[in-house]
Amino acid sequence: MEYHVNGKAMISRLLGTFMTDPDMSTQGAAQLTLTLRARRQDLCFTNTASPTSASHLRAVGGVVLPTQSLEWCRVFKPAAYAVQRLRPHTSFLHKTAWLPLAKFGDTMIRKIGKIPPLEPPRGVRDEIMEDVAFQELAPSFVADYSVRPAWSKPEISWILHMASMHKSDGQLQIRCVYDDVGRVCGCYVFFGKPGSIAKVLNILATSRQDSDLVVTQMLHRLESAGYVAAQGPVQPRLLEAFSRHSALFYRHKAYTCVSTRHREVIEAIDRHDIFLGGLAGESWSRLASDFY
Repeated sequence: MEYHVNGKAMISRLLGTFMTDPDMSTQGAAQLTLTLRARRQDLCFTNTASPTSASHLRAVGGVVLPTQSLEWCRVFKPAAYAVQRLRPHTSFLHKTAWLPLAKFGDTMIRKIGKIPPLEPPRGVRDEIMEDVAFQELAPSFVADYSVRPAWSKPEISWILHMASMHKSDGQLQIRCVYDDVGRVCGCYVFFGKPGSIAKVLNILATSRQDSDLVVTQMLHRLESAGYVAAQGPVQPRLLEAFSRHSALFYRHKAYTCVSTRHREVIEAIDRHDIFLGGLAGESWSRLASDFY
């Protein structure tokens, strides 16, 4: 995909998931890894690397981004969330049997005030954002990053189309956030079906000052829409906005790694001035999601 690095256009390469047969030689995987040596790459990255892949990328000069390798999670209904997090092989009927008890538990938790309801920012609202409008505004949402996706209309249109084919986490949705004077201050992109966990791909703000408005409005909307929790990839610039909220935790899911021969990209990584993840990644793709 096309990236901008300090205003210069550059073709980046997104690393996909692959598997090896444990009973076969690992020579093929090693040869693949050697092609990713930093001195050969303008910009090569992944946000779905396993511990083994991350170690191999480090060995050939790649960089692991520890903060972007985390996932945030905000729980709205703790008991229902616990049911949703039951082991994947737990039967649907078994999970369903726990739902009445989970509903009662969440009602009691709410009554004793352990997790107070989220209040929306004063005068702020959000509404459905059509794909065409998102394609127009998406580049401006990431314009203040030194290293960022170009997100041309054909490219972002293709990504949205492919992401919409991922059905296991619900429908792909985009909602635009407006401040108290009607100005667009950002948007958020997520998969979701009420009663489940909302999987947020990206939270985009027009400026760092608007990040808190977008994050708070998003969490309020998802809670009021009936989701049991929301989770998504960490962006360093959003950490301060998330730190204002309780019942929120972080966990590791997969490594984000970059391989590049350009010093300016490494410098951007050091100052958290690179945009990766979500639509600028492969977590929306069935090639990745069906294996995690």
